[in-house]
Amino acid sequence: MVLDAAIALGDVRSGGGEVTIDAAARAFEGWDHNTKQNFDVFFAGRFSRPFASFGTWVDGTTQDGRAHVASATDPSTFGGYAAFDMSSDPVVELQLCLSYVSVDGARKALAAEMPAFDFDGTAAATLAAWERELSGVALVGGTDESRRNFYTALYHAMQVPTTWGDIDGTYRGFDHQAHPATDWTYYTDMSLWDTFRTEVPLITLLWPDRQRGMMRSLAAMKAQGEYVPKWALGLGDTGSMIGEHAASAAVDAWLKGVRDFDMAGLYEGLKQTADGPLPAGSYGGRGCIQQYLDLGYCPADESNDSVSLTVEYAFNDYCLAQLATSLGHDDDAARWTARAGNWANHWDGSGFLMPRNGDRSFDHPDTEQWDLSNRYYVEGSAWQWSTFVPHDQDALRAKYGSDEAFVSHLDAFFEGAEANFSFELPNGWYCQGNEPDIHAPFLFIGAGRPDLAQKWARWALQMNYRNGYDGLSGNDDGGTMAAWFVFTAIGLYPWPCFPGYYVTAPSFDRATVRLAGGVTLSIVADGAGAGKGYVKQATFNGKAVAGSWIPHADLIQGGTLELTMSETP
Repeated sequence: MVLDAAIALGDVRSGGGEVTIDAAARAFEGWDHNTKQNFDVFFAGRFSRPFASFGTWVDGTTQDGRAHVASATDPSTFGGYAAFDMSSDPVVELQLCLSYVSVDGARKALAAEMPAFDFDGTAAATLAAWERELSGVALVGGTDESRRNFYTALYHAMQVPTTWGDIDGTYRGFDHQAHPATDWTYYTDMSLWDTFRTEVPLITLLWPDRQRGMMRSLAAMKAQGEYVPKWALGLGDTGSMIGEHAASAAVDAWLKGVRDFDMAGLYEGLKQTADGPLPAGSYGGRGCIQQYLDLGYCPADESNDSVSLTVEYAFNDYCLAQLATSLGHDDDAARWTARAGNWANHWDGSGFLMPRNGDRSFDHPDTEQWDLSNRYYVEGSAWQWSTFVPHDQDALRAKYGSDEAFVSHLDAFFEGAEANFSFELPNGWYCQGNEPDIHAPFLFIGAGRPDLAQKWARWALQMNYRNGYDGLSGNDDGGTMAAWFVFTAIGLYPWPCFPGYYVTAPSFDRATVRLAGGVTLSIVADGAGAGKGYVKQATFNGKAVAGSWIPHADLIQGGTLELTMSETP
């Protein structure tokens, strides 16, 4: 058995570490430095059988019987190995635990989580744990494939954010120091540009205690690292993607009642990021922020991704305004509310949000163009990004002159997606495989056409998720696409920074959802699983659902959402 302590994926490499072998205890431990994210991974492991022989190596040179090896080079190659006599018993069990704090933390995990060698028992306990988690949503009706897709999606939605602390809660923070978390869990891997849309709301609805830990983690990152990250990973911020979606995520959780974390400290960091350039050497800042403040938009001749930057900042400002109002910061709320309308500075009257230069002239790229080098729109097209005004739907529709004209434009967007659909490759029409427009089906609701929302959301569910190893039309992006499936398939859809859910057509006759505090939400839609795809009437606890909208505060009290389904609109 070979332990290659320095092995890594992609462009990650080892910056050094060590391995120590204890032959008498059949154990090994050590650490390795990850150069890409600048943190150490500590490990402790043990085998079920005595060694016939063992050794270590460094830089390609092996030495039998050597119990310790260390390397300080960058890159490093080092590790250990153990051989076993297989003549009478062909089975060797290995236990291995990790820590991002210390070797002692890995040892404690090994003692607490695997006190004895019991592979079958550990596997059974793991299966039971996942069964408990996945049984939080019970389904009736639908097809075998739709149920498999649903529970696969629910499983995917529980992969990240990632637990970063040790068995006793100790974690290493953005200041690279160890900190206790005695009554909560510290998380990392916060892909916020992706997850604020569906993943964060799903965690808030189904697992609010875990969301509280995630928000405490975000507040701790600000307190220990000075700034609020964009995309937290390990001991720092990757700086990945655009926008200020720590605000989107934190505000959505806060407005839905997830409190009990240091919002005061986090608020100051969010405000600092929103209102001006951060100091040199900082992280998490808004690119193009000075031009955004001066002009009301990001000019295309001075900044890449200009349209996407502007519309996301406008949405972020809306979210921050709601938070400021909640906290009683009226001046901040007024300033951010005014800036939330900045998306309209890219409206040129053509039906699209177009790039604008510093002299206020417009550029007019191909509205269907989609490629990663498009300097106006991030991972998307003019069609896709012109829908990203989730916080100002009434004003967006008004730009088209009438609800009917908006519906016609939006319907053409989906018809183009249907006509040009590719499971493997994105294009400039509606794209379920990436984030910017995944809310778009539900824009029909405000325009008075919930039937079209139901039609196109169902089409996206059926076309973009498959029961197979290649079953996603894009990247799951930290559970974002999985959470989209979970919500839509049970007949709900979240709207970040608006504490509630749109009601849409589910894929199952019944869904029973276990909420916090032993509360149960039942969604009854007889015939939905057999193809009745349109909601003719909706009641929640016996009262008609107005505007296809249920407030979060009502939903978490539990009860019954009853949907009368039809095969036609």
